[in-house]
Amino acid sequence: MWSQKGITVRFALEPQDFRRSIDGLAMAVGVALGRDPMCGEVFLFRNKRKNALKALYWTPNGFVLVYKRLELGRFVAPVLSQTTGDIVLDAALLEALLNGVTRAIKNVDYQGNSH
Repeated sequence: MWSQKGITVRFALEPQDFRRSIDGLAMAVGVALGRDPMCGEVFLFRNKRKNALKALYWTPNGFVLVYKRLELGRFVAPVLSQTTGDIVLDAALLEALLNGVTRAIKNVDYQGNSH
């Protein structure tokens, strides 16, 4: 979906309250990440239980919110020393995260570069 060239996917490291919808997540983009939610980047959030992801992005005529919840298991997020802010995921890392592939995302540095 977001594997087009030029699309930046930012994965927020802090879990979010998933009662938040578009306005609350857009506010989190601005406050917690210091980014403009209407800049054209995709912002990916996880919940505390790690069984759901929400993606927020801006199109020319409004926000789009995508929600994915696992019925079994948990999403495996990159293991990092930093716990706040965000990291940039490339298309391969995003696909691995969404599909539950863990080997590809365990060795990721803070800028989303795999080792």
